[in-house]
Amino acid sequence: MMKSPFFFFLFLFSLQECEAQKAVVANLKMNVAYVGVANPLDILVEGYNWDDLNVTVSNGRIEKNKKERLYDYFPKRQGKDYIVVASNKKPFKVIAKIEFRVKLIPDVYPYIAGVDRKKIQKDKLLHSDSIEVMIRGFDWDHGFIIQNYSIIILRKDSVLFIKNDFQGSLFPNALKKEFKKTKDGDKILLYNVAYMTPSRDTIELVGANFTIIEK
Repeated sequence: MMKSPFFFFLFLFSLQECEAQKAVVANLKMNVAYVGVANPLDILVEGYNWDDLNVTVSNGRIEKNKKERLYDYFPKRQGKDYIVVASNKKPFKVIAKIEFRVKLIPDVYPYIAGVDRKKIQKDKLLHSDSIEVMIRGFDWDHGFIIQNYSIIILRKDSVLFIKNDFQGSLFPNALKKEFKKTKDGDKILLYNVAYMTPSRDTIELVGANFTIIEK
């Protein structure tokens, strides 16, 4: 489901502190950053090496990603923030101050075989190995990790199967056997689904309700 990221380049000229330097900030989501995830920034300044820059924020934290030669920005709250780019070599000075809008990520849902809260074909269910994460209206995959989930299988008002606290996102063989027993119109309820964000926060998702269709 991961789509190719795009880069937006913001050119800043002659800020009060920056004299004639040109600072370039490349951000996967333009000038928008999201709470709870790593927002990679590519920060370039004319006349400076990557190691010559000191980058700070007032909302959350920003870390150097030496492997990718990027900065990972982790904002804590929605609103506005400023990325301050300064030199860490003489003459010490602020080169640029770039405003970012910080938003909450859209609602996150658990899904199976590309479906969330809808009818699901039994054949697709049987060929699915795990729960995944869907973020409506959000086309950037941050690698959310499902920590645990619980599940109920219903036939009309009867409970065919119930199990709390599966660990991880995978469907164990015992659960797959229960899926094979389902019939048209049976329901699968997912609840207590929790995921971990790249910033190591654990968040519980809204539940999901699937209806089995055999054809």
